[in-house]
Amino acid sequence: VNGHVIDSAFTVTHNDRYDPLVEATRRATDEAVALSGPGRVIEEVGDLIDEIISSYEIELDGKKYAINPVRNLTGHTTGPYQVHASMILS
Repeated sequence: VNGHVIDSAFTVTHNDRYDPLVEATRRATDEAVALSGPGRVIEEVGDLIDEIISSYEIELDGKKYAINPVRNLTGHTTGPYQVHASMILS
């Protein structure tokens, strides 16, 4: 829109054993977007993502593992014809 180029990605798997991981990330993304908006403190969104993802577990080879969010990811602003503009959110 008006020269703003946006990047996005979602995970797809053809192995049912990874469904809890895919569901955790989909649900966290959907609920974080719904919570976001003008005046929202970014830490509140991060806390929600952490709470949702941490509530899932995955079973691999008969052993259950907690699913935890990655802690060192960042977000960014966009600009006209810039996918990654100057402001970085971490």
